[in-house]
Amino acid sequence: MKNKVAAICYAFVAALFYAVNVPCSKLLLEKVSPTFMAAFLYIGAGIGVGIMYLFHARKERPEEKLNRKDMPYT
Repeated sequence: MKNKVAAICYAFVAALFYAVNVPCSKLLLEKVSPTFMAAFLYIGAGIGVGIMYLFHARKERPEEKLNRKDMPYT
């Protein structure tokens, strides 16, 4: 039950961020070139994934982590 509530909260927050992103991007696009806009979006996504990784890495079991044997598949 707890995992379902967490998943719903994460989905809601993701939808909220996506909904806020569109108008902000349109406002920024008037002042910034499309190339820089794409760079900002990718940097923001990278920072977000990095923060999520920091919180998830502590809970991850060693057998769930990728190792050298998995490299050809990634």
